Amino acid sequence: MSQGGEFEARGGTPMPEPSARPPRDGMSDPHRGSEAAASSAATVERQDGLRKLYVEQPGDAWITDRGRTTWAWPDDPVHVRGVPGSRDYGVALEVGLHRAVGGLHDAPNPGDLLCLALATCMDSVLRMLAARHGLELRHLEVDVNADVDVRGTLRVAPDVPVGFQAMRCHVRLETGPEVDAALLRRLVSAAERSCVNLATLRAGVPIETRCEIAG
Repeated sequence: MSQGGEFEARGGTPMPEPSARPPRDGMSDPHRGSEAAASSAATVERQDGLRKLYVEQPGDAWITDRGRTTWAWPDDPVHVRGVPGSRDYGVALEVGLHRAVGGLHDAPNPGDLLCLALATCMDSVLRMLAARHGLELRHLEVDVNADVDVRGTLRVAPDVPVGFQAMRCHVRLETGPEVDAALLRRLVSAAERSCVNLATLRAGVPIETRCEIAG
């Protein structure tokens, strides 16, 4: 169902955010009261304009997201610097390896980032759907966990798959007492149908690997 339907340490600290973005006070909520309402209304207005545009010009609906690594620590095989985004947001992340595969377990690992990618995608879709339908969310958290048997990636058990074998997405919602619980369950169901990362993980997607070798 579409979002418009009736519920259809080593430099690991992020760099300063671009000045064009609104300031954030640590991990606190960025908006309160009328500011939150204005933000929700603006989001709905932007989406309405985009929905109309994509009906008239479907080609404009195609976007390309990106994540890449940079050559940061040549002598350290268990840490990687990752740069998220198809544009420069001024953010870089230190990514480590889990102790279960020989890492130091001192930074988020790629599996953690995969879980985070799903959690943030679900969170944002839930917020946009709630805004579109005039539902006030007093609290929202999305917690994603994933299980993997690392014997597969370490090639010590040929019958064990390399990838994650199970993932769980736990949504915690709080609204006012006037909102029916059944309505919130429909909200979550609609978010599942509109969440790009969830749909990708459930269905799978072809991945092409290219290699450039410099002399």
